Formats: sequence, C-alpha cells, structure tokens
Amino acid sequence: MNAALLADTITVQQQSTGEAIVFWVCAIVAVIGALGMLTSKRAVHSALFIASTMISLAVLYVALGVLAALFLLPFYIIVRNAFSTQQWITAASWNWLPNAVNLDTLMRILGNENLGLLRSLGNSAVVTVLQKGYLIAERVLRPALVMVAKPKS
Repeated sequence: MNAALLADTITVQQQSTGEAIVFWVCAIVAVIGALGMLTSKRAVHSALFIASTMISLAVLYVALGVLAALFLLPFYIIVRNAFSTQQWITAASWNWLPNAVNLDTLMRILGNENLGLLRSLGNSAVVTVLQKGYLIAERVLRPALVMVAKPKS
C-alpha cells in the first residue's frame, strides 16, 4: 500500500467540544474518586469517593445512550416510513409508530424497475470472503476468493 493511499484511508476524527468536556470532567472525577477510595482511612470517606466514581460513570453512560439514540434515529425513521402510508408520512402531526403496518410503500420501492434494488442486491450479494486478496504496487499478487449467492437453478 503506497503512502498516498494510506494517507487517504487514515482519517483523524475530531470530538465536539461538549463531548470532550463531559468526558474529561467525568474521567478526572472517576480517577480522583478511585484514588481517594484507595487512600482514605475512614470507611465513610471511601464510600463517598466510590459513590462519586459511580456517579461520574453513570453520567458517561447516559451521554453514550443519548449519542447512540441520536445515531440510530435516522435509521428508525427510514424503517418507520417504509411501513407507513404516504398520507401518514406527510401528515402534519408526527407519531413515533405507524397507525397500521403497511407494506405498500416498501413494495413500491423494492418493485420500482428504475431503481432496480432487488436485481442489484441479488447480483452483488457476497456471502463470505474465503481468502483475502493482496495488492503490491497496484498489481494483483493474489486475488480475493469470495463466495457469492447464486439463485437456485
């Protein structure tokens, strides 16, 4: 793999400022609480230090849950709209669940010949990679060995 291709594949991800602040504050509180629990001489102080550690970890898990929900929301909307009617999708009021499961929208998308989704999925379904392929200087050293899905004959 040459250096230019390697540089294109490696990307540095930046954290948002709010996310970084929550992480560092909770991490510092958790470490201080853990060290305080280990070094305190009274049991009450140890309990307070471990409580502060658990609370900071709980804040981190809540933040992680919120971020996961924000990440999954577009996928939920896609699936919800696939099983809803056109009138329900474009209604003025928005509901989390469709009024009734309707497969017409999904079948209309899958059956559209202009999109060709079913044909393209059937033609390019790679089931598994049996052997990894290798390139050296953009020359195929060993091709990948894959198993593709075949229609029953």
